[in-house]
Amino acid sequence: MKIKLLDILNSKEVLIKLGDTSFSDGLTSYKIARNIKKINPEIETFEVAKKNLIQKYGKKEGDTEPLPQNSIDEFNMQINEILAQEVDIDVSFISPEKLSGISPFQLMAIDWMLEAEQV
Repeated sequence: MKIKLLDILNSKEVLIKLGDTSFSDGLTSYKIARNIKKINPEIETFEVAKKNLIQKYGKKEGDTEPLPQNSIDEFNMQINEILAQEVDIDVSFISPEKLSGISPFQLMAIDWMLEAEQV
């Protein structure tokens, strides 16, 4: 399944929460763990690319590299280009009914891994 990198990053916190949750069935736990394992390399690759852009456009000040005002637009353009990339992930779909205890906003963050409702 093709997923935008931005959607993966937006789901990270919800997946961390789900990874710490016990479910009544082992299959749901397995699918969540599998999805986390599948997206982690994409998140790590993004973090490296982001770090490289910060080093390219940032101005070294001690342990930090803030972006000078004249570099922010170029940095944002390049980071947004990366975030718009679609990556191919072999998703294990999960029934929303199995995910009790998470909010509608959290469900929206992981909608790419939810089984579609059958009408």
